[in-house]
Amino acid sequence: MPKTHGAPTQVVRAVRILRHLQGRRLGARLDDLADELGVTRSQIRRDLLAIEEAGVHLAFDQEEGRYGRARVRLIDAEWVAISRRERFTLLAARRMFDIFRGTPLFEDIDAVFDRITDTLTDAERRDLRALASRVLYLPSGGTKTYDDDQTRDIIDALQTGVLHDRLVRYRYQPRHGPASSGTLAPYALVLYRNGLYIIASRHLSTEVQAPRVFAIERFLDAEPIRRSTFTRPADLAIDTLFDGAFGLITGKHTHHVIAILPRSARPDSLTRRWHPTQQTTELPDGRVRIEFHVTSLREVLPWALEWQAHILSPPDLRRRAATWHASEATRYEENQTP
Repeated sequence: MPKTHGAPTQVVRAVRILRHLQGRRLGARLDDLADELGVTRSQIRRDLLAIEEAGVHLAFDQEEGRYGRARVRLIDAEWVAISRRERFTLLAARRMFDIFRGTPLFEDIDAVFDRITDTLTDAERRDLRALASRVLYLPSGGTKTYDDDQTRDIIDALQTGVLHDRLVRYRYQPRHGPASSGTLAPYALVLYRNGLYIIASRHLSTEVQAPRVFAIERFLDAEPIRRSTFTRPADLAIDTLFDGAFGLITGKHTHHVIAILPRSARPDSLTRRWHPTQQTTELPDGRVRIEFHVTSLREVLPWALEWQAHILSPPDLRRRAATWHASEATRYEENQTP
């Protein structure tokens, strides 16, 4: 392959080659290295000679049955043994990220997975392919799509802000109201209900606002600000910002939720913990009483409807559940009218 305009220098290529070979027990084909770096195979051989002259021990292996096809690998590299159970767990974790395919997040986990599997023997790889059919992740409630170029750039910008404590210039379109713009300090990336969110504070000229949740798909634009940093609040604990399975903590006032789950939900309700404050009580008639304290009721009503819970408290949530059931009953009757 002819050298392309803007191909990296030999020093840059040498560093990239070494990074590519690290963690790969079987090494890499010279042709693959040449394609990746945009140079000829002869140039790759000269780069490898320079690497050897620098004191790095390399081995060249001829692929069986492929005349002229050589692989290169590091001789003194150290390999970490991965048990079959660990490979299966790694595969399960990798499967859970399939819903984020097309994003930098997926590409990173995929690259890590490939780098680890490159350390496996041929037999271990065959076993891993066989194990692939024994683990499956099925997301509930549908998934969001993040595979367009603009969204990829936005995720990359926000992830850069999270990793390097860098301020991000942004434009954002909320679900209701006009779009906003300004500067964000992104603290953490959150995977919630098969979607991606950012916990961040808006940096205004006079203040830094309290952390809030921003949905990735609602960003219109995001760009890291060069040579800018922010200081994370010393008392910031991301886990404490969430009401368990009921989303972000939105205020200081708490609601005491009391609900009765039907007998049909008993097996599941006794083994699930939706909130850190949850108290579960088995009732004599087979039903289950659930109590917890939340700062927002927004996600509680969908939970109550999903589990067919009878709401006892608070009164506002009880009324909203009753209104929903009355509306559904009316809609059912209307649909039954000939």
